[in-house]
Amino acid sequence: MGYPIQASAEKQISIAYMGESNDSVTAQLMGLSESFFQGKTALKQISKRVSYLIAESFQNIIRHGVPQNTETLSNPEPDFFQITFLADRIIISSKNLIEKENIQNLEDKINHINELSEEALKDIWRQTLNAGKLTPKGGAGLGVIDMARKSGLPLKKKFIHIDESFSQFYLGIEIINRSENREPKLDISEIVRQYNVFVNEGLLLSYSGDYSGETNSFLIQMLHNNLIDENNIDPIAIENLSIMIEVIQNISKHGARLEDQTPGSFSMYEKKGVQYINAHNYVDLEEYIAFKNTLQNIKSKDLAELKTERKKKMMEDSSSVQVNGGLGLIELGIFTESEFDYSFEKTEGDLYLFSIALKLKRHG
Repeated sequence: MGYPIQASAEKQISIAYMGESNDSVTAQLMGLSESFFQGKTALKQISKRVSYLIAESFQNIIRHGVPQNTETLSNPEPDFFQITFLADRIIISSKNLIEKENIQNLEDKINHINELSEEALKDIWRQTLNAGKLTPKGGAGLGVIDMARKSGLPLKKKFIHIDESFSQFYLGIEIINRSENREPKLDISEIVRQYNVFVNEGLLLSYSGDYSGETNSFLIQMLHNNLIDENNIDPIAIENLSIMIEVIQNISKHGARLEDQTPGSFSMYEKKGVQYINAHNYVDLEEYIAFKNTLQNIKSKDLAELKTERKKKMMEDSSSVQVNGGLGLIELGIFTESEFDYSFEKTEGDLYLFSIALKLKRHG
């Protein structure tokens, strides 16, 4: 069907977003990030810094960035934001367009801040706060200073020429969660490479991590905010969102618990105006057998048979429905007319990596 099923689920926790930057997206990204820290007492202090830096990074995009619908922009590009949780640090990456006239001032400011000691950073922060002089783009110039203070490591940046008016501005921030390992590792060129990969793939949103707790609600709300226009409700968009919710909930309902988490991944792509989703999660042997049989059964039926099966299931007592034989998967079969791809890959022990990919309906 022309879209990829990834070979394996991402091992590191990562949130990637490509699109318009606004306050509602900021809130959902912060929620996804904060859900990772729940119950992790040792990371409580760093969680506050991460939440602040997510908000400040997004404000930096809004403050210095160029709206995607700018008329003078020859080739509109999506903003980019990613949070990656590694063993010893958290990396926040972003990309936005910036007007050429603002580059030199921003570059000089970051270069200067990167040369300052922790104490000197604190002094310049106080001086800027007391001065309270607004920059042309809003704010008192505290944002970049605060990023450096909260990070404790040099900010990484790169400007790439687009045309005579605009350049791409990439920014990378590292937050250390182990004081004994304070050497910077972030390669700004890797952020640029990752952005270009996402653009080529048509990525809109991706989340790899734990699907227990509040993760689902934040992810679903982000999808809702970006897909549903409350002033112009599109039935197809509602149907697309419903099937995505089913795929996401499938991960948390049927995914195997590993080290007190339910690991999985969900990604949404767009190619030539058509949107696709794929998802991955681990299932144990018992789930694998029941799940595989259910999916094979759905694949073997035509649309009329699936609708009959749905009616039958709706009439059954919910307590008699098998774990993997509920309405959700039948609805998925009806939605796609059984045109979805799936696979099971044997991993260590009795675990199987389940992957599913499907095409959403055109709308708008």
